[in-house]
Amino acid sequence: MRLLRYSFLAIGLGAAAFAQDQMANLTGETARVFATTRGQALTGPHPSARAAVNTFLRGQGRSAAALASLLLRSESRDAAGLTHLRLSQSIDGLPVYGAYAKASVNGSGELVHLIDQLVEPRGQAARSTITADGAIAAAAVRRFPGERLQFRLVSDTNGTARFSSGNTYFHQDPTAIRVVVPLEGGALQTGWLVETWTNQGNQLWHTVIGNGGRVLQEELRTANESYRVFPEHPTVSLGGITVGTPEVTLAGPTSTTASPNGWVSADGRTAGVQSQFRLAGNNAYAYLDRDANNTPDAAGATITDGNFTAAANLSLAPTAAPNQQVAIQNLFYSVNFVHDKLYTAGFNEVEGNFQESNFGRGGFALDSVSAEAQDGSGTNNANFSTPADGSRPRMQMYLWNRTVPNRDGDVDSDIVFHEFGHGLTWRMIGSMSGCMSGAIGEGASDAVSILLNGDDVVGEYSYNNSNGIRRYRYTNYPLRYNNLTGTSVHNNGELFGAILWRAREKYLAAGQSVDQLLSDFVGGMKYIPAAPRYEQMRDGMVQQAGGATGGPTSRGCMLYKAFAEYGVGQGASGRCTSAGRWTVTATTTVPTACR
Repeated sequence: MRLLRYSFLAIGLGAAAFAQDQMANLTGETARVFATTRGQALTGPHPSARAAVNTFLRGQGRSAAALASLLLRSESRDAAGLTHLRLSQSIDGLPVYGAYAKASVNGSGELVHLIDQLVEPRGQAARSTITADGAIAAAAVRRFPGERLQFRLVSDTNGTARFSSGNTYFHQDPTAIRVVVPLEGGALQTGWLVETWTNQGNQLWHTVIGNGGRVLQEELRTANESYRVFPEHPTVSLGGITVGTPEVTLAGPTSTTASPNGWVSADGRTAGVQSQFRLAGNNAYAYLDRDANNTPDAAGATITDGNFTAAANLSLAPTAAPNQQVAIQNLFYSVNFVHDKLYTAGFNEVEGNFQESNFGRGGFALDSVSAEAQDGSGTNNANFSTPADGSRPRMQMYLWNRTVPNRDGDVDSDIVFHEFGHGLTWRMIGSMSGCMSGAIGEGASDAVSILLNGDDVVGEYSYNNSNGIRRYRYTNYPLRYNNLTGTSVHNNGELFGAILWRAREKYLAAGQSVDQLLSDFVGGMKYIPAAPRYEQMRDGMVQQAGGATGGPTSRGCMLYKAFAEYGVGQGASGRCTSAGRWTVTATTTVPTACR
């Protein structure tokens, strides 16, 4: 193995000569989305789902080379009899960054929905002018200016180079993956996808490096919460109103399908040994990290009887030993609870959920959630980093200092559910960063919280405010689509939380369950392109509610009306630049079938 050393203060990359290289815009704005209309399928019957996809794409002008470049990533079948395919693209044996297709085929072999975000192969992709070493150097200069970092090449196999930094700066070894990069104008160029994941701050970055070490694109895959700082949270009086829940003893798991071996089991990391301050299972590993070194603190006494029933003393600080044990119990329970609920709603192994073992059901295993309780690296905050399927995500939960004694986000399931929601949208939709899609990601995470807890505010316990951490409660939320301004993803994401809360009101009034809405919300993500817009979130959920027909059924109309009431009706469109410049056309129109 060769040893590579860099002092990144001194590197110059000379990228000016390659300024003409601009990466193609592969986002929800450019994806081609095809859906059934009036119940009419996109194709006739075919012997297989893949054959239906190929026929339709060929009819839309995709070349034989493009069809031959498609690789099946996953295939699943839902309760409505629809087969869902996820396809990636490979050219010259390398993955094409940002290129994919998602398709749904009914039981008759007819294509009913397709998202086409593919590129056309145009001969062999131009070779990259830099090596994996240079790509790591370029990404480090961009991401960590002023840091003196040294890297050692650990392995270089199958197009992936892995580097060790020789210290604790990174949560896991940085990697450089050789990819094909689509450029504006249709040209293709090989380049590198560099993944770096820091210990401090839990920052997971994907950086695409082109010729000359030029940064073509960067994407932060960590959702950081900047809040305005026992099933739900401890009972407390806020504004003269008592909210929250008392401590109760509950059994787990909530679903033997989602968690066949239970919640507490050998998970490949702890051999099933449970203790006061470390609980592990197939879906989560919860532990204290008060010293912020991103590894578990002392385990405490072993627990062998399966009873994790320490009682809280809220008159003491959260860091008192009994309350730390309560923090672990609550965090572990909440992560497993939301895992099981979202699994039942459609976030399963094939869709990239978080489990150590996938029980032969597809997807990639060894990626349960690392949940760090009372993390010492911050306060009044929380975050969730979502790497690709098969790599473990990391949740960091902090203490909140707006009261004396302080409060602990680990016992506030609003925050736990919200953070887990970021993992849901990153895995099932993708590219949930940027001005609009980042806002939708925040609103979707709020939606997970308010739907599971049945409460129209988020984080009221930790924030010590009866209205929670958002500007308004979600009941009768006052803003609309055309009120979105600026770059605050939290403020702009409130709109999606309000829409889902309104949909909840409509479902319940019509005799539908919140679980059904949750299934339409999660299942709809199969029909939504990466880096989505508000209207694409609407269309995906309506498509899911339509089942095999995909049309505006009664549930689909309730969803459409909820979106339309907030300005995301038929004909609505919205875009936002990274500089926060919004262009929104808001309408309250619904399809004729829903009037």
